[in-house]
Amino acid sequence: MSRTLALFTAAWASVLRAARQGQRTDALNLLRKYLRLADLPVQQRARAEALAGRLCLASGNYARARRHLRRAWMLSPSCGRWAYLLGRAWAEDPLGRTDRAVRWFHRAWRCQPSNPLYRAAWGEALVHAGKYRQGCRLLYQAARLAPAQTSVLRYVVHGLIGAGRPALALRLLGPARFLWRTTTAQRRLQDWIRQLRYEQACRRRPQSTAKPTWATLPLRAG
Repeated sequence: MSRTLALFTAAWASVLRAARQGQRTDALNLLRKYLRLADLPVQQRARAEALAGRLCLASGNYARARRHLRRAWMLSPSCGRWAYLLGRAWAEDPLGRTDRAVRWFHRAWRCQPSNPLYRAAWGEALVHAGKYRQGCRLLYQAARLAPAQTSVLRYVVHGLIGAGRPALALRLLGPARFLWRTTTAQRRLQDWIRQLRYEQACRRRPQSTAKPTWATLPLRAG
């Protein structure tokens, strides 16, 4: 038994080492061998499947990511993290389905209702599905729960732009101006603010109501 545990531990350490060094192909090959080990505990198998899904998601291999993450979810259905990553695998795939992203983000939120990231992801997906009112409400709640969390505010900004509510997004970014101290964070905040002000300007562009003058009238032929 102790020899088996030592084998599992050593194999998992090799997987993690390759993943941390950015060697995704090597890490996935090691994970494939790791998952073939007999008597692998259920929770450890779920973690391995989820890691394989995350690596595939980072590589843009969305279909394969969904297969691994689905297996992880089946082994550990109470883990909101796996459901959230499954939602991302549907939402970020150019050929993905918005309704499935909504479903998985909702499941993640149900596992952890207090998690603002899952609430924000669910809200943005609802906006993309055309459910603007419910989506905006969730995005507003998420921003109030985590006013300085970058991953949450990214969903909030993009979701509210999609819903045509850039003014609300600007208001929700207010606390981040005082809570974000690093140069990188401030630069990201300024980029978002410029983008939101641009969206506002596009929506406020007035239609010309001036009466035509001789200089603007079309010339008659002949």
